[in-house]
Amino acid sequence: MTFGDAGYALYTTDKIPVSFNWTFLAMESDEDINALGQRIDDIIGSTDFDSFTTNLLTVLTTAVTPQITAGIAIGKFLSRATTKAMIKNKYDQVGVYYLSLNRMEHYPHGERKRDDVQDLSNNLLVDYSIFGTTYGT
Repeated sequence: MTFGDAGYALYTTDKIPVSFNWTFLAMESDEDINALGQRIDDIIGSTDFDSFTTNLLTVLTTAVTPQITAGIAIGKFLSRATTKAMIKNKYDQVGVYYLSLNRMEHYPHGERKRDDVQDLSNNLLVDYSIFGTTYGT
């Protein structure tokens, strides 16, 4: 993940701050899983699907046994349970990085650069560069 060729302003002021805090939180979007689960659930829950299974049983009347009927019912139940779980799937935290900096220790000359810093979840490596400058008053 990048923030463009110009980066992102974490803090803006006329003077370099004495300290500042930074939080970076990365989340996984599950919208695609939710949407797929909803589409499948809509199909399984439709009257067309019920008509299809009824017609299938009619076509298979010579081979229909209680086991086949039960198998179709179990399959439909499991499909509904799976799609409901897909629809309810929540976003997941991928990584989190907290940083508290003070000028004296971390950026005495107004800049700091770090690469491959492990986040708190051990899922991400973070590269960052910060700089500050003072403007004439």
